[in-house]
Amino acid sequence: MTLLEKVKAGVNEPRKVVRAVNQQYDTRVRRPDVDRTRVFEADWDNLLLLDACRFDLAADVFEADVAARWSGGSNSEEFLEFNLDGYEADDTVWVTANPHVSKYDDRIFEVVELWDTHWDEELQTVPPEAVVEATLAAAEQYPEKRLVAHFMQPHYPFIGQIGRERLPSHGSFTGNGIRTNGRAHEDIWTLLREGEVSREVVAAAYRENLELVLPHAEELVDVLDGRSVISSDHGNVFGREIGPIPMQLFGHPYGFRLDDLIKVPWVEYPADERRSTEAGEITTASPENTEKREQRLRQLGYLE
Repeated sequence: MTLLEKVKAGVNEPRKVVRAVNQQYDTRVRRPDVDRTRVFEADWDNLLLLDACRFDLAADVFEADVAARWSGGSNSEEFLEFNLDGYEADDTVWVTANPHVSKYDDRIFEVVELWDTHWDEELQTVPPEAVVEATLAAAEQYPEKRLVAHFMQPHYPFIGQIGRERLPSHGSFTGNGIRTNGRAHEDIWTLLREGEVSREVVAAAYRENLELVLPHAEELVDVLDGRSVISSDHGNVFGREIGPIPMQLFGHPYGFRLDDLIKVPWVEYPADERRSTEAGEITTASPENTEKREQRLRQLGYLE
């Protein structure tokens, strides 16, 4: 394989260099001024986040009218940086299946860490039922706070029948421990890029994950007081050709401005009565829990 072929396929070290060049082009040249939504400035009492949900997928699956917003980031880390760096959400309780949120526990009134307390070892993720249960408990405990319920789905791993039966088994969000034909792979996107799995199966499993989580988010809309919004932190890309240096992009890397990654659903559910909210004193997690978060991120493949 020539260097150009490696660059276009995104293989090994050339991929990292080329991706960095394309990321800089994306943010500084192609789309430097996209109007990204600051979620805490939006009008809601309950924000229900479906992690890694593309706008076009939501528009196809949701029965409600789906508006589009531009996310603050192309992955969870960038989304949180954009919305919480320099901001204090001291009127907000964030129930999260995503460990990245806990990095900002000094910016949020309360972070309920389901990745710590409700991890499913078989699924290797937090199931949506746990998010509903914990969010309802938080609503009862903190009736004067805004609520964020952060589901992990439709983000990989795919927990539906297609994902569990037609894709290789996995050991984390990023797929550490996957072995196909005796070879180890980094994640589902590597498998897709190298042709070990088909785009059609991955896309079907991804859609299935959304179909599994959506009824749980809608249950919260029905039960929680106040105005609710269903949205996402970012999308996904399934091998789109990008430039100016040609390569294929997979997953949801940091710092890109492709529609596939930052165009997210925004579905509003108005309420006759709004919840009255007030700020409170922010307390941070204990050092022990911080260490466990880093351990979980490492297990998930986010840290070396």
